[in-house]
Amino acid sequence: SAPDEQEAMDEKEALQNSLDGHAWKYTMIGMQPNEAREYLEKNILSIEDQTNGVGSTATAGGGGGGDGSKNNAISTEPEIFRHEIVVPRCVIDYVKLRMPILVKNCKNADVTLKTSNNSSKQFAKLMIESSEQYHAFQAQMILWKEVLTLCNAHGAPKTPAGLFKDLAFYGGELSEDDFL
Repeated sequence: SAPDEQEAMDEKEALQNSLDGHAWKYTMIGMQPNEAREYLEKNILSIEDQTNGVGSTATAGGGGGGDGSKNNAISTEPEIFRHEIVVPRCVIDYVKLRMPILVKNCKNADVTLKTSNNSSKQFAKLMIESSEQYHAFQAQMILWKEVLTLCNAHGAPKTPAGLFKDLAFYGGELSEDDFL
């Protein structure tokens, strides 16, 4: 369907305000889309700060102190980049068996698997942490590919659209209430 008039005006304004003539449009769905948006905005600020040589008090993963405001001094605390992948419970045993190989393949990133003790929660999560954004992202891509392979190999349930149920990147970190 065609965008409505307000959306078309917003897109035109975004392109006019763009430094390089390009703009990204995101559609966020999920349990907490506002938190996902905040996560993306913090990462954008972090990238802009790194590009401009300015430190930031906020961590890119949404954890840690700071209010996300820019700071002219380089932060003394190391910045930790965090990613999480929600994994369907039906492939967790296979992920556990492959964890030593996965950890070895994800160089310079800490990878942990956390399963929920609540049987009504039909997922677990792979948590990735690194002091380097590049290594955190590379680990996320390696793990995503492996989990997709395991879901395909072991017949993980799919939505009517053909997507795997309970498999997703999460824009931030799941709270204990969401997970447990």
